Amino acid sequence: MSNQVLLYIMGGAVVVLFIIIVAYMLINKALNKGERKYVRELRKGTETSKFSSEILYQKLYVIYMKIPGVKRYLLKLRRKLEIINIEDEYKTRRQASSIITKALLVIIPLTILIIVLAKSNPLLLGILLIFEVFMIDTVIDAMVRKT
Repeated sequence: MSNQVLLYIMGGAVVVLFIIIVAYMLINKALNKGERKYVRELRKGTETSKFSSEILYQKLYVIYMKIPGVKRYLLKLRRKLEIINIEDEYKTRRQASSIITKALLVIIPLTILIIVLAKSNPLLLGILLIFEVFMIDTVIDAMVRKT
């Protein structure tokens, strides 16, 4: 066979391959269009336009996992909550972030107040901060038992 014939055969094979690829893409696009419409319809029924504390607590959970000190308490709290919510990860995360949020809403202003009031006496400041950590740990345990 001459080089000219081989060149025509290879060119024809490339054209056929190109046609197959274009046909595959068109068919795939047509099939996915129906799937996308189906998924869009499913999402439309589940989307909410108003504020949801469930979503807020899930996002806060992710944020808390990035903060080193809070992460330690969050993981400790998760171990306790996983016993209660054996196979419900969503509920465990929501409850953990809810409890940590409430604890932080108490601990941050209380810490600032203790520092402002006892800044001149370092011994009193240290004792009050240790007592605060103990009390917050006790409150978190009580919240876990309550859930």
